[in-house]
Amino acid sequence: MSLLPTELDILGMKIKVVNEAILDKEEVYGDWDGPNLTIRVDATGTPDQQLVTLLHEVMHVIDEFTHMRLSHQNVYLISQLIFVFLKENPKLLPLFLKESV
Repeated sequence: MSLLPTELDILGMKIKVVNEAILDKEEVYGDWDGPNLTIRVDATGTPDQQLVTLLHEVMHVIDEFTHMRLSHQNVYLISQLIFVFLKENPKLLPLFLKESV
């Protein structure tokens, strides 16, 4: 059973998340299908691999929606850095989840 959500809300768009084995991969752990608003994450990876892949694909979505034109290397670096930051600072997460006063 996957711990990943089946849908994300990114910049007001509903994005479907599919967690399945990617059999045709060549160092591909996920992908972003813009026309179908779908992120696919390889279910055979470790939980951390799946999470960092999800972050990576979310960065592609944000990049596409905002026309930032990030290089793939920058998408990779940003997603890795956010993943490490969140893992190293778990006490910070509840602050982001609190309702504004």
